[in-house]
Amino acid sequence: MRKILLLCMTIGILMLSGCNSSVTQELQSPEVFEPVESQVTVPQMDMRVVEHAFGTTEIPVEPQRIVSVYLEDMLLALDVPIKLAITIGEENYLSEEMESRGIATAAAGDAINYEMILEQEPDLIVTMDAITQEQYEQLNKIAPTIAFSRRSWQDSLPKLGAALGLEAEAEQYLADHTQFVADAQEQLSSILADNPTAAVLRSTNKTLRVYFPNVLSAELRQGYVTVLYEDLGFGLEDYLGELQQTDPDRENAQISMEILPQIQADYLFVIVGGAGNTAEAQQQDMSDFEETAQSAIWANLPAVQNGRVFYLDARYWISDGPLADKMKINQVLELLTAA
Repeated sequence: MRKILLLCMTIGILMLSGCNSSVTQELQSPEVFEPVESQVTVPQMDMRVVEHAFGTTEIPVEPQRIVSVYLEDMLLALDVPIKLAITIGEENYLSEEMESRGIATAAAGDAINYEMILEQEPDLIVTMDAITQEQYEQLNKIAPTIAFSRRSWQDSLPKLGAALGLEAEAEQYLADHTQFVADAQEQLSSILADNPTAAVLRSTNKTLRVYFPNVLSAELRQGYVTVLYEDLGFGLEDYLGELQQTDPDRENAQISMEILPQIQADYLFVIVGGAGNTAEAQQQDMSDFEETAQSAIWANLPAVQNGRVFYLDARYWISDGPLADKMKINQVLELLTAA
């Protein structure tokens, strides 16, 4: 009987041991582990909704890593800290300013370098309204993206300021710019007293174009050379006024050498090349224009004969923005007051 009892106890112990082994194996099986909740707390950023050219977008109230795509002029005017600026051309008129502020820059042709933007880990991208819908969508996948017009910057600057919480700064900049223009007009008062007419001629890629003060059909101020007419007060040469009326949707018109004698402007301002030109391309445009400048047709223009031909810097004249406009006015002042 005693042997039987011992045998039963042994069998029971073995059975319990087998059960415990089975339970242990089941607890160690990964299928039954519950996922551990993250202990990292991501800070919640305050956000605001901004209306812009491509709709409405929720952006951080205080963005820390801003990337600019073609809108560096307006952002710099408001002293906005920028991590990276994607610019239109290599010889950008704000390159030195951005370098002094420690802003990384990259020139873009027709393609935007999305990988470079992604590397900056931006929390906000600010761009111009002239990009395509596809480009906007690609940027918006990287970070919240807002877009404004740089052509009509006087209208856009307050909107950009409101988006970034810089309403007062935008208002002050506009007031200062208005005073700056008034001071420039005063410095040119003796020249403007005779109501002189002006023409702006651009030579690039072996073509000649004349530029108009504005786009007649546009609701807002738009034009590379608007400052010369609307701000400084030069009149549009008669023939160019008639030419502009033939197509109110355009800002410029290509002309032939044969048309040049019809331009009887008192002052002739010449732009050679473009804002996005490389040094080599600019040199080629200068060389091409020499043929025009050496022609008899050119020599007989009233402005040429009267020594009133002035060459403008394409880097900022074929650009838009508050800083570009200020540079344009300063160059005209320098050229005309020294003449």
